[in-house]
Amino acid sequence: MTPESVINFGQQALYIAMLIGAPLLLTALAVGLIIGMVQAATQINEQTLSFIPKLIAMSLVLVVAGNLLLMNSGSYTMAFVAVIIIGLGLAAGFPVILGYVGQLYRELSGTAFSISLVIALIGNTLLNYLFGYISREF
Repeated sequence: MTPESVINFGQQALYIAMLIGAPLLLTALAVGLIIGMVQAATQINEQTLSFIPKLIAMSLVLVVAGNLLLMNSGSYTMAFVAVIIIGLGLAAGFPVILGYVGQLYRELSGTAFSISLVIALIGNTLLNYLFGYISREF
């Protein structure tokens, strides 16, 4: 390996890292800026108010990026990576929803958690069927 090829390899690695990280970082920046302006205008200083919207927005970006990669994947490996990215995007949703439901309905938390779990289990069943259909058809 020549020094030029090592430098070229390093430049390509940094470029790919920028392409992967930029959508997530820009989403977190935009949502944080909007939430910060709303907090400054309303003088609400709640710390969780900025965290949950950022988490949800970044999860949605991961799901969209994974779906785009899945639609444009040309090999089994890229499709596998796309499904992993989609899973990472969807993984943050359920704990956030359970935490939100627990805060919102404190006196009815058992019933609210039961309804949330039923919705999640139905969604999981349908998602498994959907992925089976996609893998069979495409």
